[in-house]
Amino acid sequence: MFPDFEKGDIIFLKKAKYSESSGKVCLVRIGDEKSLRKLEIINKGEYVLKATNPIVHNVEVETMKLEMGELEVLGIVVGRATKVD
Repeated sequence: MFPDFEKGDIIFLKKAKYSESSGKVCLVRIGDEKSLRKLEIINKGEYVLKATNPIVHNVEVETMKLEMGELEVLGIVVGRATKVD
């Protein structure tokens, strides 16, 4: 993933549509929950959201869910900042 993320990291996003986000780590909203996922195309009209956390399962999504607003790509991760002690 876009480097490993840790609790407390600040992420920087670039607004983007889901059609521009394939292969990139994105902040996504699924229902009321937000998470970092890598969006990849499986087939035309089908995507998989790969988790950045290895203990979290991947989620397969149809384009229709993206277009209906059940799932929303909030932005592509373009950077991160970690607190240095």
